[in-house]
Amino acid sequence: MKGNYRKETYLTWQEASAAAIKAGITDRDDYLIRYDRLDPLLPSQPGVFYKGTFPGWKKFLCYGFYETWTESRDAAIRLGVTSWKDYREMRYLDRKLRSRPEHHYSDFVYGNEQFIIKSESKPELYHEFNHEKEFETCY
Repeated sequence: MKGNYRKETYLTWQEASAAAIKAGITDRDDYLIRYDRLDPLLPSQPGVFYKGTFPGWKKFLCYGFYETWTESRDAAIRLGVTSWKDYREMRYLDRKLRSRPEHHYSDFVYGNEQFIIKSESKPELYHEFNHEKEFETCY
């Protein structure tokens, strides 16, 4: 069936998104270069394949940032962050956390307990990429 062949692919953009993020794809250009080598089920043009539902590259690959400092704070807390030291070490586990939140949120209060809530017991640091947690924070 020349010309009508369509490879098997993920049924939803969310499934494709999760697979692309898990494969380590970081942005649109990276996707277009490496998608077929990393996962044969990824479509070559997700915007065309998932037409009408594709949310755009930033959301698809989860590379935007949280819009408010409170969203950022809540994500940091979900990761188990209890101090600024933790934040600097663990913010890489969530692509949407900024390296210097105090520079990007006009109403941010640097060093204030409003951002980092202390807890009695400090959770273990994540030692490897937690894909489910990452996927959760994108949508």
